[in-house]
Amino acid sequence: KTTTTFFLTQMLENLGQKPGYLVGGIIDGRDPARLGEGKYFPIEGDEYDTAFFDKVPKFIHYKPRSVILTSIEFDHADIYKDLDHVKSAFISLLKLIPQEGLLVYNMEDKNILDILNHCRAKKVSYGESAKADVQIVSKQPVRAGLEFSLKYQNQTSSFLLPMFGSYNAHNAAAVFALTKTLAWNVDIDKSFRSFLGVKRRQELIGEPKDIQIIEDFAHHPTAVEKTITTFCDRPGDGKIHAVFEPRSATSRRNIFQKEYAVAFSTADFTYIAKPFAQEKIPLEQRFSSEKLVSDIEAQGKKAFLCDSVNEIISNIQKQARPGDTVLVMSNGGFDGIYQKLIAALEKS
Repeated sequence: KTTTTFFLTQMLENLGQKPGYLVGGIIDGRDPARLGEGKYFPIEGDEYDTAFFDKVPKFIHYKPRSVILTSIEFDHADIYKDLDHVKSAFISLLKLIPQEGLLVYNMEDKNILDILNHCRAKKVSYGESAKADVQIVSKQPVRAGLEFSLKYQNQTSSFLLPMFGSYNAHNAAAVFALTKTLAWNVDIDKSFRSFLGVKRRQELIGEPKDIQIIEDFAHHPTAVEKTITTFCDRPGDGKIHAVFEPRSATSRRNIFQKEYAVAFSTADFTYIAKPFAQEKIPLEQRFSSEKLVSDIEAQGKKAFLCDSVNEIISNIQKQARPGDTVLVMSNGGFDGIYQKLIAALEKS
């Protein structure tokens, strides 16, 4: 969501506008919000509650004219009881879009398709299917990032993003669809090529001894799987070391215990920390790092249960080689592992 929102903001800036925006991330030293000028204001919205005193989704407070809906999954187990409960929040969002507005949606997400009839606005789809209004016809990781092609109204255009991951082709397709539908006269290729990336999303934070250290915000199993696969698909034969801290309200619960084992199955080495503040989770709901490590090992992959950041770093020092990538995934500070890891590898 953050990347997609910044894509939109950059499109508007390349149109010569000074849009306001509100996002849940940082890019190029910017503040996460700006009042701006003009009639467009990109906002990153989500279904999490607004505040401890306001227990409704953030996007209920917005009055969107256009919405990009990338996915609907069960998450935020501290707020929602099941997937249908999550869907009900998004139904409320769709009902907020005026009839003269626009919904750009991922047609490959069944959960989105289930609720489309609640939207009275114009609908434009994107995805890899030939039935999509904007079709992703190809995507290929290259050294410079991600090359992809989009087909729209029987015309195919090729683009380059200076970032990796097939899911970013989907994010770009969504923005392309909105841009074309709203008839923005913008150089789309230039906008994509010049994108600087978002902090804590595939962020390269160091390369000690030719070992890449990447920080990523991924914590939901779907995001974890896609992020690991992204780096596995890059050119080169370096090994992928996945480091994970169960820290979010959902990841500290056993709701996705099995799904996490699948998510880490493509990494060469996996290092799992103990869940953050696990004592705050009811005993019967607690996520088991021990079981996750066991399940990963059962798939023939190497996994390590680590009681501390220092233990994680020690294990990585033993396993990592020049050309490898260490992917650290957490939605928190993770006891300062990032700089500690860089310093330790530099001394190795």
